[in-house]
Amino acid sequence: MTREEFLLRIQRICFDIESLINEYGSDKAIALVVLGCVDEYELDVSKMSALYHYNIADRNELITIVEFIDATWDDEPPKDVEGYKSIDDLLDGLDIELE
Repeated sequence: MTREEFLLRIQRICFDIESLINEYGSDKAIALVVLGCVDEYELDVSKMSALYHYNIADRNELITIVEFIDATWDDEPPKDVEGYKSIDDLLDGLDIELE
């Protein structure tokens, strides 16, 4: 898939989301959609080609969404990247015994 095809598909999806919100009732839904492609350049400068859709009534709703994103963002790497080492490790603490 080319970059242009990707962006066109995203645009169609954004139109579908907007239509669905209008069908449900724009006064009953809050939405912030940003989708795009990032082009990296030299010197840590990048450019993003993006499509966006907002269904936000006022600045208070915007602040609420931004606070939600900030509160739910997890930038910590997984602590156990190896996963479970054995079935016993998986079942540890569940009071399940294998016979």
